[in-house]
Amino acid sequence: MILGLSYGQAAGAVTSNFLPQYRYTGAALTFCDPQTFAPRRASADLCAHFRVESLAAFGVGELTAGLGAAAAALAYLRATQGDALGHLTRLQRLTGAQLVASAGQAEVLRSGVPSKDDPQFGVLKGFSPARVDRIVGNGEMVRVGNVAVFATATPGHTDGALTWHWGSCDGGICRQIVYADSLTPVSADGYRFTDHPLKVSAFRASLARLASLDCDILISPHPGASQMPQRFALGRSLLDPDACKIYAATKAKDLDERLAKEAAPAEQPKP
Repeated sequence: MILGLSYGQAAGAVTSNFLPQYRYTGAALTFCDPQTFAPRRASADLCAHFRVESLAAFGVGELTAGLGAAAAALAYLRATQGDALGHLTRLQRLTGAQLVASAGQAEVLRSGVPSKDDPQFGVLKGFSPARVDRIVGNGEMVRVGNVAVFATATPGHTDGALTWHWGSCDGGICRQIVYADSLTPVSADGYRFTDHPLKVSAFRASLARLASLDCDILISPHPGASQMPQRFALGRSLLDPDACKIYAATKAKDLDERLAKEAAPAEQPKP
């Protein structure tokens, strides 16, 4: 079983629990021994939180064990607070976890200094450096036990952003799970995506790549982006073969609106 956390640069499933100055992380995947975080107990805690007897009610059954581990790790980070990557380093030391990142984010993670090419540069603070154990490229596989996880490069929100996808089977039923990194076109004040056509082109390629993935269950660092809180609250199934296409289309609309706003004439001050 794996714990996968794909970190973006703003408030996400983990980073939103920290003060703004600690929210910069990077696209990364952390593998942890599930026994460290007792995923079944974490799943039980989730059941208690949502007041259900079983997470199977949400259509994923035992496939949620990994999410339970993630919830337990989140509880640990939330309880200790502070520097997100500092705690990531501590988790590495305690569990022997491996930190896997794209080449575009490895130097940022190792140095603790935001990249000047980042659209949010000037807003983001520095952070505690982390040890990067392996660098992966688009389509590369990372194997943990009998689970093969594949990296998909999705630059846009950050240049080195990675989306991860894998297959998980239980009782002869297999699902394709996608952890899609943030693809929101946010930036520091004064930054114009229009002035960076190569970034815009890469952004659109990322959206097309995400939409093409085999995707039964979508997970996102900003849970609301994939409507996970709403689905849990209403007891809806997490299974949706169109989830990645919808997510990509929504983010494409966000990008179009951002570019249109940049192209609109500036409002003149009233006399």
